[in-house]
Amino acid sequence: MSNYTQKDNFLEIMESIKENQVYNVEINLPDLSLPSSTLDSINHLKEAMDNLHTNLNYSLTCMTKTYFHNNLVSPLTNLSKICIKNINTSFLEATSAYLLNYQLTISDTIESIKKSILFNITPVVEYIRASFPFNNLEDAFSCIELWSKYGWVISDFGNLNFNIFSKKPKNQDDADKIILDCLTPNFIDEVLSELFNFLDEKEESYTFSILEEAIFCFKNEKYMACVSTLLPLFDAELINVQIKKDNNCNKKIGNGGVQKIEKYLLNKSVPVINYFLQISVYHYLKELYKKTDNFNTNQYNINRNMILHGVSNRMYTELDCIKLFNAYTVYRLVTSSFDNLDTETA
Repeated sequence: MSNYTQKDNFLEIMESIKENQVYNVEINLPDLSLPSSTLDSINHLKEAMDNLHTNLNYSLTCMTKTYFHNNLVSPLTNLSKICIKNINTSFLEATSAYLLNYQLTISDTIESIKKSILFNITPVVEYIRASFPFNNLEDAFSCIELWSKYGWVISDFGNLNFNIFSKKPKNQDDADKIILDCLTPNFIDEVLSELFNFLDEKEESYTFSILEEAIFCFKNEKYMACVSTLLPLFDAELINVQIKKDNNCNKKIGNGGVQKIEKYLLNKSVPVINYFLQISVYHYLKELYKKTDNFNTNQYNINRNMILHGVSNRMYTELDCIKLFNAYTVYRLVTSSFDNLDTETA
């Protein structure tokens, strides 16, 4: 006899019934999984099948003799069909009640699990919904894009939080006033502390040197120099991301560089807060590298091309430097996550 699993036994029996054949099949169902009435029926079924198998084998042996051949084939075939039919009916009746109860038990279990999940997850969902500052995702994207165009990358440094960025400012002055009312005296210190925490001084000594000079200019109120010192760091990070992903590519800066890393900034397979930060940085960079119509267009916000080519006609302020420090820190936080990003699904 072959050894079968519970599933194999069941399938074997069903196949035997279907094909009008009977084999001597060993039944090894676990006793504890079935009610006693079903086990009794299965045991009777096993005995009946064993007896039928023995009798059929004996009859088939007899059939090899010419005398019995013509006289036994038809009656034996009919007897076999009758036995199989009876076994079929008996087996199904014996197991149908159990299978029905099993199905009901599974259904009840699934329903209980579903209720349990809903009971436990509902408060979490409600908490997230209450904490989510935007009306919907479309509203979120619209707000984030507008704030970025006004020079403010969303962040939670100091007293800033996402609730502040959930309302659209009326204009540039309104945006600056809203943020200024929330800034703490040590806002820049918190931003820089966050930035230096994840930068590797040994790996990025040049970046550290530039930041130290930019901070020196900022603290000594040399804001034009601070802005001009910080801007190349944005270019450098554009190039660094391209190098990490494909060192042999044709590296670009400006709008071309933004397009090169766009698939990472707009990658949606990240937590929603991360995605908000990414699209905030994306729109900020688009504004930072905005085309200047052959250097004939001046804009209120910082434009990298106008400043570094020395054709900007406005004096930059402490607030402009704060925007840059804030933007660069979030920018580096976002690009640091690209190291673990699957480029095939970006």
